[in-house]
Order: sequence, then C-alpha cells, then structure tokens
Amino acid sequence: MTYELEDTLKKSRGETSSVLQILQWLYDHNRKTFSDSQRQTKQTVDCRLSWLTALPVGDTEIDEDIFRHAWGESSSHGMASRMLFGFAEERFDRRKSRNWSVRREFHHWHSEETQEIEGMGPVTREEHDSLIEQLHRHKVEGFAPKVEDQYLTWNPVSDLSGRDTYHVLKVAVLVALADGHALIEQPDWDFAVAFMLWQSRIRQAFAPGKAKKVNQGQFNETVIREIEKRSERLKASGVDTKHAKIVKQDGLACYFVRWRAMANSNRWHRYGMNVEKTVATLVKDGALAYLQETSFSPDGKTDTEEVNDKWVRLENPRGGELV
Repeated sequence: MTYELEDTLKKSRGETSSVLQILQWLYDHNRKTFSDSQRQTKQTVDCRLSWLTALPVGDTEIDEDIFRHAWGESSSHGMASRMLFGFAEERFDRRKSRNWSVRREFHHWHSEETQEIEGMGPVTREEHDSLIEQLHRHKVEGFAPKVEDQYLTWNPVSDLSGRDTYHVLKVAVLVALADGHALIEQPDWDFAVAFMLWQSRIRQAFAPGKAKKVNQGQFNETVIREIEKRSERLKASGVDTKHAKIVKQDGLACYFVRWRAMANSNRWHRYGMNVEKTVATLVKDGALAYLQETSFSPDGKTDTEEVNDKWVRLENPRGGELV
C-alpha cells in the first residue's frame, strides 16, 4: 500500500491488481486470508478498513478534477459507494498535527463524590473513566421508541448502490456509543441524517458527470496554470517526453508542451470551451507562443520559418530562460 490515496488507486488499475477487491472485502468483512503459493504459507488479518488520508482538491479554489482523476471510472464503481468522505476547506498542514494527542478530558477523567455514611461520616468516593472504556462498556441494543420508524422510512438523497441505508445506521450507532446510549435516541438519529446529507452534497460536488461552469477568462487562467505546471516539471527533469520538450532558441532554453494532450488529460471538453481557439487567442495576445521550426529546401540552400501550432510555450523570460 502506497502512502497517498491517489497513488494506491492508480496502482489498483493494473490488469493483475487486486487492490480494490481487497479493499472492498475489508470494508464488508473482518477477516481475510492471504495465501503464498511459493512459500506455502497463509496469513490471516482481522481488521476493518479505516482509511484516513488527505487528497488535495485545490489551492485557492476547489478543483473537482483531482478527485475524479484519482478515483476514475474503474475504482469509483463499488469502492466510492463504500466510503464515508470528509471535507476541509483549508489545506491540511501536518505541522499542526505531528504532536497531536487526545485531550486529557476525553482520554481519561477523574471525579469525586462525597457521601454521608452512617457511623462513618462523610466519605469521598473517587471514579476514574475514559472514552475507550466507555465505548467498550456500552452496547447499543436497538432503537428508542419511534426512532426505528424513521430509519425504516428514510430515503437517501441519491444512492444507486443501496449502501447508504447501512451507512446511516453505522453513524447512528457510533454516535449513540459515544453518548453512552443503550438505544439510538432521537439526537443520535438526527446527527446521522445530517451527516448523510453532508455526504450526499460532497458526492454531488465531485460527481464524475458534473460539468464545470467557467467563463472564458477563468478558462484562460486554467490553460496558463497548466502550462506553467508542466513547464516547471520539464525544467526540473530536463528530459523530453512525448508531450513536452526543450528547444534551444537564440541560445535560450524554451519549454514547449503539446496543448492537445494537455486538454485531453485534463478533460477540458467538460468546460464547454474551444481549446484551440483559446490557445490561438492567448498566442495573439502575447501570453503564449507557438513553436517556430526551420525547414530547408531540397538543395539545402534556402530555409523557411514555419509555425508548428501543436506545441506552445509561455511567452515570459525568467532568468535567461524562456518557459
């Protein structure tokens, strides 16, 4: 298992990969046995899937594309419907959590109670407890009166898999456990319903079929940002690829990318914008530049400058290099 969610899901798309099948099994079951035919050994794990990770979906604005690219069609079916998602509008900063620990009042607490006992006078009784002990000690045995009917008639906002009816029950049980309730009370159920509504809104925001609504100016900025990002990667590696290359022009290194490959990989068709026309406009406005190629006549005596509009670079020198 790789560290990042995106990398793990990307590895799972190999023809021989069983990552997604294992993840789905550990979501639905506790035990899984792995056999090693070469070493003639078996290993059994007993766990439930708990996957806490950070998948950035934007810097200054929410970018649903990153979420969609990570999950993809092959992994979103079956796996995404098993997940409960969280969302934070601020970028996750590990410096703030590296020394995190459970607050003492949640992890362990101490209470004293004074009682009058005949023949002994006032006696102080001490009690020690912790959240973990409370969760182990309590057991949710069912619903409080009138709450079960709400569960039986509850309809998810949008759930084609049928798993949300199990999700809402699990959340309600967890809340009841944390509150020390033997039955799922009305506040426990209300929280679970509100939580599932939040889940629905997160899924809708990152739905694969949701088109992004942007104006031409915003799309121009998207194109420029993507070219900047790819140019920086090319500059750092110094190695040409199928869709990016370094060209020497007037003694300067120029970093070119294929804008059509860039458009396809980012699925810019969902913007409803004409990418070719946008690139041509940005070139005309001086923000971008096409690749200038020199072709020679058959006798090699004359040369002609031609424009290759399949490749484009940023038109802004930085430190003696054109990016």
